[in-house]
Amino acid sequence: QCRDSRVGNNTLDLELISPSSSLESICRFRATTTTLLGYLQSKAASGESTGAIPLYVGNWASSLIATLLKGIRSDALDGGKMDDSDSESVSSDDEHSSSEDDSQASDCEASKQHKGMRCAFDAPKRNAIVECLQAYAAIAHRSTKTMSTICSLTSATEAAKATLLLQPLYRSFDIILSRVTLALGASQVSLRSKALRALNQIAQYRPEVLYQGSVKYAINHRLQDSSPQVREAAIDLLGKHIAHNPELTDQYYEFISVRVLDKGSSVRRRVMRILADIYISSDSMEQLIDIGVRLLQRTADDERTIRELAFKTLQELWFSYDKHVEAESDEDAVAIETPRNVFNTLSPEAQKDMLKRVHVMTGVVDTVRSHELVDLMTGLFEHVSTGPLKSETEEAQFVIRCVIDALFEHLIRAEESDAKLSDDTAAVTGDFSVTTCLRFISTLSNIAPEAVSLHTESLITYLKLGSTTEEDTLVNTLCIFSNTLLKIPHPSAAFLQSLENSLISLLSSSPQNILAVAVPCLCDLIEELTWNYAKLIRVFRSCVLQLC
Repeated sequence: QCRDSRVGNNTLDLELISPSSSLESICRFRATTTTLLGYLQSKAASGESTGAIPLYVGNWASSLIATLLKGIRSDALDGGKMDDSDSESVSSDDEHSSSEDDSQASDCEASKQHKGMRCAFDAPKRNAIVECLQAYAAIAHRSTKTMSTICSLTSATEAAKATLLLQPLYRSFDIILSRVTLALGASQVSLRSKALRALNQIAQYRPEVLYQGSVKYAINHRLQDSSPQVREAAIDLLGKHIAHNPELTDQYYEFISVRVLDKGSSVRRRVMRILADIYISSDSMEQLIDIGVRLLQRTADDERTIRELAFKTLQELWFSYDKHVEAESDEDAVAIETPRNVFNTLSPEAQKDMLKRVHVMTGVVDTVRSHELVDLMTGLFEHVSTGPLKSETEEAQFVIRCVIDALFEHLIRAEESDAKLSDDTAAVTGDFSVTTCLRFISTLSNIAPEAVSLHTESLITYLKLGSTTEEDTLVNTLCIFSNTLLKIPHPSAAFLQSLENSLISLLSSSPQNILAVAVPCLCDLIEELTWNYAKLIRVFRSCVLQLC
């Protein structure tokens, strides 16, 4: 049944709406079409719809809108013509009135037609068309909630992309990118900076452009630009994309890491922050060690703010501690202060993290074998151990204790497995030699002799090896004994006797660099712990006799 009383036999007289349609025709069209759409909507609710509602609504609505616009334009045009005809009739001379009777008659007839056109789209008719369009919109809105989906979101997305590819602006992407890249080499500093910012905005949506050879070449040149403003803009561009993209990091790391030596303090500061981000996300041990070296060198920067940032960054990366200790009882919590291996009390995840730090620190000391870097490492440990904040100082001291314990744990495992780590540990830290490990312990013995002295007795085996031991290993072991000998808690008489004999045996056949460390160590041992002056006198007598 029809929902409107005007829908019935009169549907045979239904016609498309035109500017000359009457109000009755418009109402009849509305009633008939909305009834048909209502029927289709009832089918959609029962799942029998074929998707015809959007097609009908689109066709009829577009026809009504076109008719409405045509009527509005015709109304405006007719009004203008009426004004022109009235002005022409007023300006006509009386002399030509007799000769233009026919034209005036025709103008009167046209005026009547124009008035009819203006009356054709008066307020009631326009309101009727608007109401019809509103009814269509309501039906279409309800139908989208009940009718089944015509196509999937994926299909619609692909169709939208295909349509977008036809747009001239989209096809001009490569041209626009080439223009931006070309602007990177402009003579004006402001233009080069703006080009870098434009490239940054492009890379936010299309990061793959940074892999292009021309873009990479242009950015590399801007990193070496004469203007600090341009260099900082280039660093900022890479900093927003390089840290969380391993492939991009590998391509640009060499370019960006050298800028830590940039003349501009703002550039160095920005590069240090980027290196810290790369350190957190990188799994390359070689890259981590290189970052550690570069940041450690900045602790001696001429700029005070750069030095402070370097200390703060390294403290966060190496000496921060976030609840890694898992004490099973109160005894375990107290055990941190006892002479036991604190490293073994950590959880497996915490041990892996600590071993990673150990490998990086050891690699930093081993990569650049210079007294300057060792002094910088010593200054770093002293800085974090005596900071103004008690919480940070306690964390740093605990991490240093864990690092020392981990190094000695590595030495024990190396002895048990022929200088090879276990599979789980090697997967995290890789292999580093016993000599490298002892070199780092020697550095730490100057910083935290009390913590190192807890394990010093285990190093006696490296002195007993004698000529089979590497010279560097002997020197580092002797330095460790010299720094920690008087800090060893309750050394046994057997250990002191063994150490005394090992030192004396080294005096007979050792090069000068070993003697320079062994002789002071032997003197301290006899003077402070064993008081075996008779043996020292015999050694001195034999040395004098050999000189004679």
